[in-house]
Amino acid sequence: MLTQFSVTNFQCIKEKATLDMRAIKLSEFKDTLINDRLLPVAAIYGPNGGGKSTLLRALFTLQRLVVKQFLSVKGTGPISDIKMSDTSVVPFKFAPESANKPTEFELFIEIEGIEYKYYMSIFDNKIVDESLYFKKVESKVIKEVFSRHKNEITLGAVITNEVKLVDNIADEVPLFAWIGLVYKVDIIEKLKIWFLDAFC
Repeated sequence: MLTQFSVTNFQCIKEKATLDMRAIKLSEFKDTLINDRLLPVAAIYGPNGGGKSTLLRALFTLQRLVVKQFLSVKGTGPISDIKMSDTSVVPFKFAPESANKPTEFELFIEIEGIEYKYYMSIFDNKIVDESLYFKKVESKVIKEVFSRHKNEITLGAVITNEVKLVDNIADEVPLFAWIGLVYKVDIIEKLKIWFLDAFC
């Protein structure tokens, strides 16, 4: 389940905008929450041109950036519907300092008691930074799956024995998708299924 999504410097969004499904502690609404912590539904509201649709478009763009790698290799799914226009990332252009900075996506997902934090920054349709961390929902111990800064990649202890990196991973290909295509790693597989299910 999606618990939080943030985007910075995307189309009409300059500053960080967040969709947060975590509930505040109000005892009178506790019975309506998912696992006593998460909202079952949320609303995005604001004036016309305020960025409501852009926030959702940013989420769909991140999904397509990942999913198109899986669908294009497998040759299944609606790959013809995933056009480059759907996955091109355009920064906020009304401020000179924003036009030359990367767009940032941050996604928190909860699956079977595990919370995943996936981060990607992208500029000129090339991935600048990317990372994946996870922790048990009830724990404060965060474990690294991988982190990537341009061509420098670090694998966390949880996958170092399962994944062997190569030098020619393209800047346009998410490392998450590359690992998911080449290896069967349990942590990656669960998140991969979420991305595919959420897209389809």
